[in-house]
Amino acid sequence: MAGRKASAFIRYGTANSDLNSLEDYFGAGIVVQAPFDRRSDDQLGLAIASAGAGDAYLDALLSSGGASGKHETIWELTYRATVNNHFVVQPDIQFIKNPAMDATLAAAVVIALRFELRY
Repeated sequence: MAGRKASAFIRYGTANSDLNSLEDYFGAGIVVQAPFDRRSDDQLGLAIASAGAGDAYLDALLSSGGASGKHETIWELTYRATVNNHFVVQPDIQFIKNPAMDATLAAAVVIALRFELRY
């Protein structure tokens, strides 16, 4: 299909872990415009993000009874569907490993539904 195209991104950052709970971050993803024939305004997205805790945060976590997971990692899948010129719906699902960098916490699944009204 002529309207189909893909965009990708990569992000990386670091911070002073003496001043911030996070030490580093990595994110990457891809968005496909018009993933299906006859759906030229829709978008399909897949991404991963991983945030690494700094030593001060990990020390505080361990002293409060947590267990270090060092990184919180999130996988995300979303689909932005344009219903008409005035309404868009976007379901989103995320799987989170080591929420809050705490290995004692079970992995989490977050499901969201976003609506967009245009006038």
